[in-house]
Amino acid sequence: MSLSLRPLLLLVAVVLGVAVVGQVIRLDTGWQAPAPIEPASVEIVPLPAALTDDERLGSLATLNALEEAPLFWPSRRPPPEKPAEPVESPPKEDPVEDVRLLGTFTSSGQGGVVLSIKSGKDEPRVERLTVGEELDGLTLKNVSPVAVLFEDRQGGQHTLPLEIERPQINAMPAD
Repeated sequence: MSLSLRPLLLLVAVVLGVAVVGQVIRLDTGWQAPAPIEPASVEIVPLPAALTDDERLGSLATLNALEEAPLFWPSRRPPPEKPAEPVESPPKEDPVEDVRLLGTFTSSGQGGVVLSIKSGKDEPRVERLTVGEELDGLTLKNVSPVAVLFEDRQGGQHTLPLEIERPQINAMPAD
């Protein structure tokens, strides 16, 4: 027993059409526009006094002088720039103060390090150095598994330990 949807859809369309026609017939045609609203009183502002002949001629003379002046002069140059004053920061007590040792590595028999360097408000930058390379006036001299040795230009030595972050374990004690 196969039931076709076509007669059912046709019946629904006819019912909807009759409902729309019934609504149109029932429309109330007695609609009237609402009364207009009067605008608030507007204060009239007096216009400024007209320019005198002398004022008008003076402004025309200025305008003519601007029109007659050349747009570009061959001798015109920008004002000389003031040299920027160098900002000298006080020397750091410890040149490796803003440097953090992230890890050490060995490549082709040569040791190296991975460093995190703070630079102002920016994100720290990550640098890789091998023994003998220089970074901000510090030369990497020696690498061990837990620390590195830097030498500055004056011959001072600075040791930077490996910072190991150990997770805290919140274990309950056994009874």
